[in-house]
Amino acid sequence: LRGALVDQITPDLKLTIRADYVKADDNCCADVLGPYVPGASPFANILAPSIAPITPKWGNKHVNNNLTPGTRDDNGGVSAQIDYNLSGGFKLTSISAWREWRNKQIRDGDFHATNSNYANSIDVADADYGELNYNQFSEELRLASPDTGKFQYVVGAFFWSTNEHDWFNR
Repeated sequence: LRGALVDQITPDLKLTIRADYVKADDNCCADVLGPYVPGASPFANILAPSIAPITPKWGNKHVNNNLTPGTRDDNGGVSAQIDYNLSGGFKLTSISAWREWRNKQIRDGDFHATNSNYANSIDVADADYGELNYNQFSEELRLASPDTGKFQYVVGAFFWSTNEHDWFNR
């Protein structure tokens, strides 16, 4: 979802508000073990009994998980732009913006459908789970010179702040 609202409040003052929002809820992204070379080493083949009935071979992307992997995303933002025409042909612009992102993920962290001896012996969790909470704020302020004359210029300042909290159990 995305939209904009524009209002020419006076001949010299214009306000533009923009907003967007995206939501995704996917049962996606199972892990494939990667290359499997029979007899390469005991460690390379340690997962083979655990993933049965899937037959490991080059190009096989089948998985045998004991949970449905998923990713949930919520992402959105809003900005407000004010353009003000000053005397003498100068233009003052202010842009304030806020963005937010929430993400949750679950994956089959042990790569197979049941608990196996190797998982219990090295304390591997059944699932990977993670959350991300992120937001940012920015402010831009600029002054543009008149577009007539020998020289034109823009001066301004920009501020940006982010806050992120995330954790993943792998």
